[in-house]
Amino acid sequence: MIKYRKGAGAVIFRKTQKELKFLIFHRVKNWHGWELLKGGLLEGESFSKGLKREIKEETNLKKYKIYPKCFSIKYKWPKTYVKDHHKFHGAWHRFVLVEANSEKIKIDSYEHDKCKWVSKAEALKLLTHDNHKRVLRRLTRGLK
Repeated sequence: MIKYRKGAGAVIFRKTQKELKFLIFHRVKNWHGWELLKGGLLEGESFSKGLKREIKEETNLKKYKIYPKCFSIKYKWPKTYVKDHHKFHGAWHRFVLVEANSEKIKIDSYEHDKCKWVSKAEALKLLTHDNHKRVLRRLTRGLK
């Protein structure tokens, strides 16, 4: 049986006068490419606490609004990438929509070397994995 590590993720956006901008991160730990904010839950940690911890760790945002709309993805890791002493073989992340009240981001350079605010179209071009593109499309449906 495959065991999935539970995680929390977010589609972070902000409103500008012209359009919505979305925050994407350039990952450098374990693989290279663009992704949405996400991270594993600590043992015994609730989704809500884990989400807030990940937002603080990866963006240092102080003010934001979490929307109740969510979407989950589940995926297997490559055989060469097994975490936590072979306890997990994939991840199950629940994503929510988060509106940032600031464009100032301070990333944690342990996992990412940069981040940027982009349009939805640009995010869909840059995001490395199709499941993140699916999350972005699903959670932003009807968002203005």
